[in-house]
Amino acid sequence: MFRNSIGDIAEVNYGVWSLSPEETQRQGYFSQHNMAVLAIWTFWFMNMFIMLIVILNFLVAEVSETYDKVKSSGKTFLYLSKAGVNKIAFEYR
Repeated sequence: MFRNSIGDIAEVNYGVWSLSPEETQRQGYFSQHNMAVLAIWTFWFMNMFIMLIVILNFLVAEVSETYDKVKSSGKTFLYLSKAGVNKIAFEYR
C-alpha cells in the first residue's frame, strides 16, 4: 500500500486473490473472495452515487443563485437601457 502512495503503480497482490478460481474453491476461499469483491464494488458504486447527488446539488444551488441574481437585476438594466435611449433621443432633437 505504501509503495502505491509514492508512485509505484503495480497491482496490489493479496494471497487469496492471486490464487486461481480452482485453487480458491479447493481451499474454501471462493465465497470469501466473492464477498470481498462484491463489498468493494458495492461501496464504490454507493460512493459514486452519493458523490453524484452531492455535486449535482451544489450545481443546482449555484445555477439557481445566479438565475436569481440575473432575474432581480433585470428590471434595473431594462430601465437603464430605456433611460439611455431616451437620453439619445432627447439629445438628437
